[in-house]
Amino acid sequence: MTALVDKYTNAIDALLSVCDLKVVSARKIRKSLQVLLDVDLNEQKEEFDELVLSRFNSLEDRLSNATEGALEYSKSLTEARFNERVKLQTKQRSSKSISIGKAATKSATASQSAKERAQKMKEEGKGMFRKLIASPELCIMLNKVDEGKGITELARTEATRLIWKYIKANNLQNPEKKTEIICDDVMKPIFGERLSSFHIGGALTKHLIKPEDIKLE
Repeated sequence: MTALVDKYTNAIDALLSVCDLKVVSARKIRKSLQVLLDVDLNEQKEEFDELVLSRFNSLEDRLSNATEGALEYSKSLTEARFNERVKLQTKQRSSKSISIGKAATKSATASQSAKERAQKMKEEGKGMFRKLIASPELCIMLNKVDEGKGITELARTEATRLIWKYIKANNLQNPEKKTEIICDDVMKPIFGERLSSFHIGGALTKHLIKPEDIKLE
């Protein structure tokens, strides 16, 4: 795992920073890196997927907790290192330099746009930073976490962070496949029997409601 961390952490972070976190998967990240860096990760698939999950959780933590300046600096540094690595790889593989160069440029451009959108959304309380109303089922789960007691309204990023605290506190990750969550009785009404950790954000859609969509009886 140490070798994977050293070689691919910056690349994974750069790709995650421009992905839709609600639909991204370890497989998509792995396939993208195999194309961009011309490597075969199939024999290290499980270890690589665990690394992606770790970086995915780290990114969501930063989105929830970091100041805007720290978040922007971290993303800029990650992208710079990743682009450096892509440039090195393209020099070593001249036959593929054009296609990979285009991919790197597209990634950098998309990343810059994503950063600008994220900053604006956070300042205005929109998008993933908008306060939403938690469903009764989600409120029950949040109340099982110290920081979540009494919370009925929160941003999607904050809900995801608290859910992960609950998962880790109750050891709900499949020990044989860390990217899979085996739900307990508290989680089942929200997520079902089990789910991929990358699908937590998507599953929350039905349990985080816009204030204007609340119907008063």
